[in-house]
Amino acid sequence: MKNSFKDVARNKQARYFENNYGIKKFATIKRKPRGYNNAIDIYVESLLNWEDAKDGKIFYEGYRRLIMDEIKNLKSSGLYTPSGMMMRHTLRSEHIPWNVFFPMSLSENNLKHAKDIFNFIINQVSPESQKILEITAIKVEYAPIDEKATEEPFTKCYLNDRTSFDTYIEYVAEDGEKGGIGIEVKYTEEGYQPGDTEKKAAITDYKNPKYRYLDVMKKSLYYIPAAFKPDIKHPNLWSPLVCNELRQIWRNHLLGASMVQHRDIKYFLSLHLYPKGNIHFHGDEEHMGAVKYYQSWLSPEGQKTWKAITFEELFHLIQENFTDSQGNDWANYLKERYLF
Repeated sequence: MKNSFKDVARNKQARYFENNYGIKKFATIKRKPRGYNNAIDIYVESLLNWEDAKDGKIFYEGYRRLIMDEIKNLKSSGLYTPSGMMMRHTLRSEHIPWNVFFPMSLSENNLKHAKDIFNFIINQVSPESQKILEITAIKVEYAPIDEKATEEPFTKCYLNDRTSFDTYIEYVAEDGEKGGIGIEVKYTEEGYQPGDTEKKAAITDYKNPKYRYLDVMKKSLYYIPAAFKPDIKHPNLWSPLVCNELRQIWRNHLLGASMVQHRDIKYFLSLHLYPKGNIHFHGDEEHMGAVKYYQSWLSPEGQKTWKAITFEELFHLIQENFTDSQGNDWANYLKERYLF
């Protein structure tokens, strides 16, 4: 039987921490399996012990202290609330933006290299698009806030939900206008299962005035007409884009569209980052993959504002552009830690 990508990644992470940090013992958690009367301890080879987690071992050693200081600062200011598993769970994607994108912000030189990387990506998507003149900020776990709003919720003019970018690249384009790149990062995750409340209020009942999905979607011109009605594969949904396979991709794309419509920015690119081995997104000979499936609903205008890129492609670009010894060490870490 062929191992799943998650199984392969779990073994990869366990061996990485064993070989580099001598960690041979991982954590146990209490769970009550089906058929059991009481909870039992279950050994989880992808879960760091608290001591190793508190030391920040889930982060790249070269930037670890800077990453942890930034998380502490954001947390104390109320701008970021990391989950309890972010520091421990090696198969979740929450920690990955800190290892991949936060280091790009640590110096003017790094920001210039990051600009070259993202300009290369923008050119791949649409050669005629305005390029980046200067990156002004790189923000991990970012949701836009209407600074003119006088009462909560301050996200009402966007999607009025909890959608956020795993990383947001804020920039000034060559014509002087503002632009943004919203990045969604996936590792072993697959589809997105909504809770009962979300399914009822925000997804199935799109007419609920609390949410702005349909309004933003129509104004964006990012989607073909068939995206606004049920299809053969999902006859019970008002749009195929709200299915479990596509919902997070779609909402991140719409969040950027809402920022354009709110005139926070003029240019936007939604970037979906995932490992090639995760066939839920990448697909194989038997499975289309969520990336191609999502692209099939995009209009020509939408195609200019969305791109999927693999870990493999991005890490190659990082190694090509961050060529000093520190950058090379960091790039090698990313490849050793996450690639197969």
